[in-house]
Amino acid sequence: MRHKPLSNQKILKNLLWVFLFLLIFEGALRKWVLPSLATPLLIVRDPITLLIYVIALQSRCFPSRNNFIAGATILAILSFLFSLFSDQSNLWVTLYGIRINYLYIPLIFIIPKILNKEDVEQMGKFLVYCSFGMTVIVALQFISPQTAWINKKVGGILAPGITGAEGRFRPEGTFSFITGIAAFYPLVTVFLFNGLINKKIPTLIIAGSGAATLIAITFSMSRLNAISCGLVALTGVFALTRSGIRLTLITRIIGIAMLLAVLIPFTPFLEEGVSAFSRRWEISTGEGVGGFKENIAKRYTDEIINPILNISQAPFLGEGIGAGSNVGAQILTGKRDFLLGEGEWLKIIMELGIPLGLAYIAFRIGLTWHLFKIALRSVKQKNMLPLLLFSATAPLMLNGQWGPPTILGFSILDAGLLLAATRTE
Repeated sequence: MRHKPLSNQKILKNLLWVFLFLLIFEGALRKWVLPSLATPLLIVRDPITLLIYVIALQSRCFPSRNNFIAGATILAILSFLFSLFSDQSNLWVTLYGIRINYLYIPLIFIIPKILNKEDVEQMGKFLVYCSFGMTVIVALQFISPQTAWINKKVGGILAPGITGAEGRFRPEGTFSFITGIAAFYPLVTVFLFNGLINKKIPTLIIAGSGAATLIAITFSMSRLNAISCGLVALTGVFALTRSGIRLTLITRIIGIAMLLAVLIPFTPFLEEGVSAFSRRWEISTGEGVGGFKENIAKRYTDEIINPILNISQAPFLGEGIGAGSNVGAQILTGKRDFLLGEGEWLKIIMELGIPLGLAYIAFRIGLTWHLFKIALRSVKQKNMLPLLLFSATAPLMLNGQWGPPTILGFSILDAGLLLAATRTE
């Protein structure tokens, strides 16, 4: 019996599933499965993305008239030309920088031509089920010594991780770096609330995944993870109130969440994690360091404001695109480091220079605003999923660090899923 060949649309959908799978498990491949290939696996999603572009062009579902794709193309050309005049001009660094800033932009607008809301919810269900295994890995990494196999770093190296508190190190899950955790669990939280709204995920699974997410927040000791999940949760409560869900159900959900918050610290298995998590917050927000307002809120606003206030310190044509990435630093100096600062906007201005850096920041702001308008429009149509997805993707899109491939991947995927979630037919 001859099998009917797959249509281009089906192939594209399968490729997006491969993209999602690699986004979640790329770090596992680089740490545990194929450590000798850790460097090439850094860009393992690039060929998938380029193949999607080729098939999309053949299928005439590549956006032909899109201001953001056109803008990204112009900025990419200018970035390449500017880098030719920089002091640290290096072709490979330049190409890698263009990959970070521009290569994935078209994928945001191709995803909604491949997926609809039902497809997005299927991916969300997959993420919810993945959260159980991810939390088990995070917990094992937390309780295991840094010499344990499960705590290997990229390349299969056994080395101490990022310090958390009380002698514990922050787990990375299946990701290459701890920021992957802070992008994964907010997206899981999106689909937990969406599952409550559309009732397509069993209540028991939602409750279990919600508990797993709370446990992971505790063991991760990540303030970013906690704040990001909290932002999605607040948006989720708003979405529940606007979606016609009974007030008694919302009250019950909040009550269960509060009960879990009270009981978790007294669970023997979690007690040590709660203690380390609490201590991490005390260290970073205690009286000696200015509290939450000074140490966390001000730190975030400073990452946005300070690069603009100190813009005169940047070279007019920049240091060259890609020079501020870890890979760029490795090529230029032989060491993986942040040569131009960790903040995304600071790195952008230092790399691209004043005029082009400001233009690219405006591009990221404009793209974030575009997604926000679409999400609000969906709320008026009683479709809450785009708004939930916006709460997860906005911090990554606006000034998230795109140098780490995982954050770049989640930024693009979240934005694309947001647009696809508006296709309710």
